[in-house]
Amino acid sequence: SNYGSPQWDQSKHFPVVVLQDYRHPFNWVQLDVLWFDPNTQMEHEVLGSVSFHLHDIVRSAPVDATFDLFDGHAYAGELSLVMLFNYGLFGYGYSVQQPAHGAARMLENIDHSLFPRVHPPPSRLEPKRQTLVPRAVQHPPQIPFRNKA
Repeated sequence: SNYGSPQWDQSKHFPVVVLQDYRHPFNWVQLDVLWFDPNTQMEHEVLGSVSFHLHDIVRSAPVDATFDLFDGHAYAGELSLVMLFNYGLFGYGYSVQQPAHGAARMLENIDHSLFPRVHPPPSRLEPKRQTLVPRAVQHPPQIPFRNKA
């Protein structure tokens, strides 16, 4: 029985923008643990909260730790989390800026990407930077155009 020790084994993805100004308040993320009784009409109640600075998460990702929850100044319990930060819209591995962060760290972070990294055929790679070479794509037949390229 986990009475008094609820557990959630779930993955949640939250899109965030890390602002360059370290002091900007939007760089803070707060997680609240809420409680409510579905049998009554009572509104939810905050059991405890923990806050993180996005710059700290990015710098030390992946973060696997237990954090103290507080309700105001009172200790309310612990929260065990694994937090990852994926760079870009599709996660690590889809940006030409990644080699600047170090190849070993980049390859490690690709494993945590939201989407898998599928390597293109060698014929589609630009040899110097190993990025995709653009190519022309024909207009799809279901979209009518007067002048097709």
